[in-house]
Amino acid sequence: MNEKIKKILHDADILRLIEQGAPDDEYDLEIPQIVKIMNDSLTQEEFSVKLFQFYQEILGHSDIVGEYKAYESLARNIWMKLR
Repeated sequence: MNEKIKKILHDADILRLIEQGAPDDEYDLEIPQIVKIMNDSLTQEEFSVKLFQFYQEILGHSDIVGEYKAYESLARNIWMKLR
C-alpha cells in the first residue's frame, strides 16, 4: 500500500516540491499519516477534507498548501486505487 501511495503522491506532487528538485522520497514521511486518515474516513469526501486539513496543519496554513480542489483530486485518486 505504501508504495502505491508513494507513487500517487510523487505523480501528483501536490506541493510542487519534486518539480523544484526535491528528492523522490520527499513525501514519504507523510504516508503513514495519510494511511491513517484514509482508514479513519468513512467516505471519500471525508478523506478529502481531512487530507486538506492535514496539509494545512503541517504547513501552518501557508500559501504553499494551495487550493482544496487539488487535495480533493489527490484524495479521490488514493481512495479509488486503495479502497
